[in-house]
Formats: sequence, structure tokens, C-alpha cells
Amino acid sequence: MFTQCVLFFSLKRFRVCSTNSSAAQYSTLQRGVFNQAFPQPNESKIKYDHFEALPIKILYLPIFATRSFSSLSTLHRHPISPALSAMAQIHQLPTTPMVSETSAFVRKLAHNDAAVRSAAFKSLCAFLTSKSLAQLDLLELQKIWKGLYFSMWYCDKPIPQQDLAGNLGKLYSEVIPAKQLELFHKAFWATLLKQWHSIDKWRIDKYLMLVRRVLRHMLFRLSSEDWSQEKIDLFLLVLNEYPLGADPKFPQSLTYHVCDILLDEIEYVVFKDFRTYSEENDVDDDEDDEDDEDDEDDEDDDSDKEDDVQMEKDQDVEESITQGLSEEELAAKRKAVADATPIATLIAPFQKLALTAKNKALRNKIQEEILDDERLKLWGVLEDDAEENSDDEWNGFN
Repeated sequence: MFTQCVLFFSLKRFRVCSTNSSAAQYSTLQRGVFNQAFPQPNESKIKYDHFEALPIKILYLPIFATRSFSSLSTLHRHPISPALSAMAQIHQLPTTPMVSETSAFVRKLAHNDAAVRSAAFKSLCAFLTSKSLAQLDLLELQKIWKGLYFSMWYCDKPIPQQDLAGNLGKLYSEVIPAKQLELFHKAFWATLLKQWHSIDKWRIDKYLMLVRRVLRHMLFRLSSEDWSQEKIDLFLLVLNEYPLGADPKFPQSLTYHVCDILLDEIEYVVFKDFRTYSEENDVDDDEDDEDDEDDEDDEDDDSDKEDDVQMEKDQDVEESITQGLSEEELAAKRKAVADATPIATLIAPFQKLALTAKNKALRNKIQEEILDDERLKLWGVLEDDAEENSDDEWNGFN
């Protein structure tokens, strides 16, 4: 008994599959399709009256079937397009309108014109806060992050780069809904994993800054949610999968960078009320700095003034907090803030990796940059073993 065959149209190519569908459902349409696609002068060789009896000679597809079509909109290029369109409707091929919208974002975000990139980023922020975001899977979010990656690639000059890195980081602390935060975080690391080895020495610094900003604003997001244990677990789950994972394809230099900046960013977020500096652009500005490339000197002067104003505000805040407090009282207040923050939970994966990592250089890096840092002892996260070491010290014969 011959196998019943049905011609399916896919986005990339034609495929011939075997199915068990009833011939009565398709008989009329399929006779029309194959009479147009495979005309035969002698119908005694191939019977089309009953599709279930169609022999395996259907595999002799005409040349047009080898063409690749990028979308269903190209069906009109062939004479049998009405039949194929009807077949597509019968089979209810999945339509993905969000794919085209995502691709449009990617093209505009990766545009070499700064004005186009700026407008695309504003549109993207509005899209990321809409209900349509829930329809995107990890692959589509990676496409968006690829556009953001090239948006940073084409961004020149230090000040616009710093502003763009801060805006990309704020996607995590202010824009992305909680349900999609984990996937969007994964998409960031997955994109860097694919693109990291293509970054040249002239652009590496701004991507290191981007990693710092993303980590910082993820911590800001956790802080705004009162350090929810569930959110922390999801955050650490992504870190364990990518920068701290055992995937040999993940660049070790990126893992080292995370070790370098972890405690700095924790301190920046947790003790924000005690610091006298700010690396964020808190001044609202509707105009993009990149649009005024001819006025670079004026931009630098304006940014310096903004930094001075922000520095004065930070100093006033610190003076209001530390006014009338002694060093002991200030240290006790810092200790209280540290006790209310699960810093030990945040560094726990690094402590584990320092013991289990196969790479000795990575174990030493974690030990030097994180576990041996004096700030952990000041915050009460790790115990000070100086007294124990002094007791074990040999003082000679008495």
C-alpha cells in the first residue's frame, strides 16, 4: 500500500511529509494542486482520482520547488500560489507577526545613523513595557539584544557610550516586567557569548562598561524588590548558567571581569546613601548626545557642569546622613545596612566556584578579588581571622 503524501510549504523550503490525514478532507484541493504542479500528458501512468493512491513519484519535484522563500508573501510569484495559499490556510501554518516587528527593531538599533538608533531605542522601551513582550521567547529576545549590541558597537565617544550603557542597564531596573526579566537577562549573556570574540581592542572597554551597568541595574532591581529571595535565586541561576557556568565556550575573560566588579557594584547599590559620587546620568535630557557630534567640546563642558552639580548633590546627601556622627557610629550604620542586605547570598556562588572550579587561575581570581577583600569583613559577611592567625604565630622560645 502506497504511503499517503502531502506537500507542505515551509518558510525556507518545500518538504514532503507522510501523514495519516483522511483523503476526503483534502481530495478536491490536492487534486487541483498536483494537477497544476505536476501536469502529465498520459494520466494512465499516475492516477489523481484518489490522493491516497499517489505513488512515490511525487518526489520528482519541479525545479521551482528548490527555490527558497523568505515568507509566505512570496507565494504570489508562482502560478500555483492560490492553491498553496489555500493549503497553508487549511493546515493553519503558524504566523508570527512579532518576528517582523522584532526584526524591524534590530535593523534600526543597528543603524549607523545615531538619530535612527535613538528613535529605535525609545520605541523599543515602549514595546518592552507592552503586553506584546510576553509573546517573545528567548530566541526573539536574543535578536533584540543583538540589535542593542550593535547599537553600542556604532556608538562613538566616551560620553555617549556611558549614557547608552546606562540606558541599556536601566532596561533591567526600570523597564522589563518581572515575568520577562529572567529571559531578558539570559538573552544578554547569550548574545555576549556569541559576539565576544569578535570585539576588537578599540571597542572592548565600552562592552566591559556595559557588563558593569547591566550587573549594577540588576542589583538595583533586586534592591527595589526588597531583596526577594525568589528574585535573587533567579538572578544567581542566570549567573551560574553563563558567566559562572562550566561551558568551555564562555569566555573566561568575561568571567574574570564579573569577579572584578562584583563587590564594587554591590557597594555602589547597597551603600548608595553613603557615597559621594555618581556614575549614572540622572539628568533628564530629551536630546541624544550623539546628534551633536560637531559640538563635542560644548557637550564636554555641559557634562562637566552636570557632573559638578550631581557631585554637590551627593555631598549634600552624605553630609545630611553623616552629620554629627562619629566614625564608630557611621561604621555601625553601614554595618546595619549590610546586615539588612543578603550579601552573603550574592557571593555564595563565587565561594562555591572558588572550591570547585577546574581552572586554577579562576579559583585564584575569585579568592583575590572577592573572598580576600577587606570590605566583606567590614560588612560582617566574613569573619575576621586575624586574631586566629596571630594566636598561631610562633613567638620563639620564652
